[in-house]
Amino acid sequence: MIKSHKTVGLLNLYKIPTPALQKIREDLRNTAKIKVAKKSLILRAFENCGLSRLSEFIDGQPALILSNENPFRLSMLLRKKKSQAPAKPGDVAPKDILVPAGPTNIPPGPAISTLTKVKIPAKVEGGKIAVLKDFVVCKKGETITEDIAAALNLLGIKPIEIGLEILAAFENGLLYTKDVLSIEPEKFVEELIDAKSKALSLAVEISYFTPETIEHLLIKAFQHMKTLGIETGLTEPGIIEDVLSKAFLNALAISERGGEMEYVYGALLLHSAGKEINEENVKKVLEAAGIQVDEARVKALVASLEGVNIEEVLSKATTVQAPQVQQAPAEEKKEEKKEEEEEKKAEQATEGLASLFG
Repeated sequence: MIKSHKTVGLLNLYKIPTPALQKIREDLRNTAKIKVAKKSLILRAFENCGLSRLSEFIDGQPALILSNENPFRLSMLLRKKKSQAPAKPGDVAPKDILVPAGPTNIPPGPAISTLTKVKIPAKVEGGKIAVLKDFVVCKKGETITEDIAAALNLLGIKPIEIGLEILAAFENGLLYTKDVLSIEPEKFVEELIDAKSKALSLAVEISYFTPETIEHLLIKAFQHMKTLGIETGLTEPGIIEDVLSKAFLNALAISERGGEMEYVYGALLLHSAGKEINEENVKKVLEAAGIQVDEARVKALVASLEGVNIEEVLSKATTVQAPQVQQAPAEEKKEEKKEEEEEKKAEQATEGLASLFG
């Protein structure tokens, strides 16, 4: 029977009431089969079927769950079948058991001593017992005593979860453990969203051209060029295009020190000049500026820009204020020298670009 199912899982039936087990079996009748057997028989079956690794996870009162569903869906179905039950003395708290503050329907009398005996803050208000503040009566992993069980039952709190949980499962030769199978779909979605955000940030940081990153890179490049333009103080209408062109050249000089934004700067320069952004034009701009061209990156850039409305993207860019930095005299001299070198590179690049844009 084991070999005829794609997924073989291991369960623990300890403290599962018979009625609850019967209901789960009925609910899963068309999805899975639950087989109860002695531990020795299960171990022998695992050995005969090449599933010996599952033996490590046998616990309590073992049982098998057999299905052609993938183990994640099976685990999710079992979680949905869980129900809450009253606490009994000797049960272990599955999580912190909180008694919430507020009124109850319990009349005054001996009941108040049942609550205060386990230190639940309570008093009579309006003819009924009220809990004065939130109180954790039993922490996760602690054993529930007879007095705590009595107080919880009096308050109608059912802290014990009744249901089946897959301890481990095999599917197509792969072993999935309880901690992997118990991931909630909502948490998985959150992790996917977080991973996508981090991947996008990394891709933008390293200037990796894709349809998902290109808008961010255009805005980043435009803001950088705009900042350089603001630093010159020449932002009046009619000359801003020239300022941006000069900012592009300055940006190229900075990029030569390890950045990879020059491809995006080149695309923006072509756009501001009204030229078509294609592989040939991008290569011409970069070569004229003295940049060693990587044709694969050029192809990726042009492909990523396909169908992108650059004017619309740039309209999203916020105004960037020029940074105010106080520098020491020695640092100022070094900075001046760097600026002179960058200006020289920019002048050389301008000579090459002049032949392209006149």
